[in-house]
Order: sequence, then C-alpha cells, then structure tokens
Amino acid sequence: MKNSKKQKLKKLKVAIVADELQYWGGAQDDIVAFSKIFQNSVIYTSIYEQEVVEKFFKDFDIRSSFVQKMPFERKLREEYFLLYPLAFRLLNFREYDLVISVSSAFAKFVRPPKNVKHFLYCLTPPRYLWLDTRSGRRGDKWTYKLYSLLKPLFHSYWRRKDKQAARRADMVAANSREVSKRIKKFYGINPKMLHPPVEMGYIDFNEDMKSRKDWFLYVGRVEKYKGVDLMVKACIQSKKKLKIAGTGSYIQELEEIVKDLNGEEYIEFLGYVENDEKANLLYNTRGLIFPVKDEDFGIVPIEANAAGCPVLAFAGGGVLETIKEGETGRFFKEYSSDSLVKELERWDETKFDPKVCKEQAKNFSFEVFENKMTHLVKELLD
Repeated sequence: MKNSKKQKLKKLKVAIVADELQYWGGAQDDIVAFSKIFQNSVIYTSIYEQEVVEKFFKDFDIRSSFVQKMPFERKLREEYFLLYPLAFRLLNFREYDLVISVSSAFAKFVRPPKNVKHFLYCLTPPRYLWLDTRSGRRGDKWTYKLYSLLKPLFHSYWRRKDKQAARRADMVAANSREVSKRIKKFYGINPKMLHPPVEMGYIDFNEDMKSRKDWFLYVGRVEKYKGVDLMVKACIQSKKKLKIAGTGSYIQELEEIVKDLNGEEYIEFLGYVENDEKANLLYNTRGLIFPVKDEDFGIVPIEANAAGCPVLAFAGGGVLETIKEGETGRFFKEYSSDSLVKELERWDETKFDPKVCKEQAKNFSFEVFENKMTHLVKELLD
C-alpha cells in the first residue's frame, strides 16, 4: 500500500478494545502494535492495573468500563467476571471511525453504531467455553467452583452469546492457522489471517553457534498449562542445565518438583527479566525450549530465531507455522518428558544456521503486520 494511503488510515479515529490490562503478555503487545498503526486511537478495557498502565501504557489514553469503579473491585474481581460482557456492551463508540477488539474473552461483545465498523482480532475463542483447557488456574476460587456446578445450565447459553458476538463483527481475523481452525469450527466464520507482530529491535543477533553456552532457556509465564513441569523433569532426567525466566502461579510448586528430584544443580529460576536481559539470554543459550501443548501463536520462539537461536518445541499449536523443522528448530512429537528427553539428548545447536533462523523471524516483523493490517482495514472500510 502506498505511504499516502497508510497516512490516511493512521488519521482514522480508532477505538482499540482489550479484554483487560492486568498484566503484560502477547495480547498487550498486540494492543500497542495497533496503537502504533492508528496513532489517533484510544484504548478501552474492562479493568486495568495501575502499575501495568504506568509501566507499559503511560503514553496512551486508557479508558475502563464501569467494572473498574465497582465497590471492592480489587477484592471481588473474580466475582465480577460475568459483568464483563455487559461492560463492553455499554461502551460508547459514536465518535469513532473504527473499533478494533483484541479478544480471547469478552472484548468482542462491543456494540458500535451501525456506521462504525468492528474489526475483531481473535486471539482464540474463549478456552473455558470451547476448549476446557487452561481454566485450572482459577479452580480454587469459589466462583469457579460454583460455575462448574452450574455449568450444564449456563455453558450452552454463554457459548451461544459468544458465537453471536463474534458473528456481529464486520471482519474477523485470526492470529494463526491454529486459531483460524477454532474460529471456523466454533463460530462458523472463515477469518482473515493476521499474524501478530514481534518486536525484534532490542534483540542482538549471534551468528556464531559455537559461542553459545551450555544451558537451555525457557522464557514465559510459569504456569502448569505451559508444560513447565514436563520440561523441568526432562532436563533433570537428561542432566541438561536450564534457566527459567518468568513468573507465575505455578512457580512454588515447580520449585518443589526440582527439590524432590534433586535437580537444583540443573534448574535455575531467574524470575521476571526485562528485554535487555532477555536479549542477552537468547544471545547465549544453546536453545530455547517451548513445551506448550496448544499455544495459540507463540511469540518467544520467533524472538529466539531473531537472535539466531534454534527452538525445541512441542509439535502443536502456532509453532508449527513459525518454526521450520530441521532449519530453525526441532519438535518433540509426543507430549511427554521421555519424548523431550530424546530430543535433548540428540540436540546439536551447531547444525542450525543462525542466518536462516533470523530470516524466518523477519516474516513476523511489525512492518509485515502493518502492511497486512492496513490492507484489511482498507478492504473493510471500502
């Protein structure tokens, strides 16, 4: 698209709608990317954490729903969960040209006026409604226990409402082929394809595989659904050193697993790392391990490739379209620690070409994302 057309689109008054801004992750990365493309934009969300906004969104216009102002909102946040669809429904978008909802939950429930187009960037249909995975993180809450008991009564209702909300959007885009399959299956929609952008400017490229250190790396949230226990057990069993960069609700339990297996000499917990430290880790590690079973897309493997680092991942989800087997990484085919052990024992990072890794990562740059997005919006508005 010509620069003049890009500039014209950038002047559109755009509302970008996020499910929530409680922590930093891939969805929040996407919010920032859309804001860079559409500079005359405002970000709406159900609720936000002030610390997150001050750290990552300090230069943005952030507006929250009525849920943010509910009594004892911080203490009763989980209890207010089912108010979110109504909260998004009541947001007013009369003054905008375009509404972009970035959603894996309820942001898609927005109802812009008929003259305002709605672009739904679907990160995945809600897992707790359609896939029944990853919901265990909140299983100790009484509200979720109650919902589990009433699930036969309410599940079909919320599925129907979720499907209706998705089908009201004027255009739907998926962030990966994996998510596209889910959208087709659950919503009956053939979505556009728009891979999320990966920020690579802070990443240093290491073209000398022999200079890499004798340890593997995991970067991401430390949650059971991420397969971190499988990864830790495999590294201890194969006597491979592993650095874990990230925080999460599963970290204490994971530390106990390491102690029970006498694996302290192999596993190192680094906690949350800033971008400069993450870049240094990717520059030096012999390989990134990505043990997630059904990741929607997966940004960290692309960041690793941008650093010239190969990836060892489970053969499922979004990595199947971002990592090239034998060229930029390898896959373990069975979701078990034994399967991962076999790949760890045969791993040789010097067999990968760092330049090939970097070239593959470029397919997911911000520039590629911007070009595709501006074409889709032009198509939508025309």
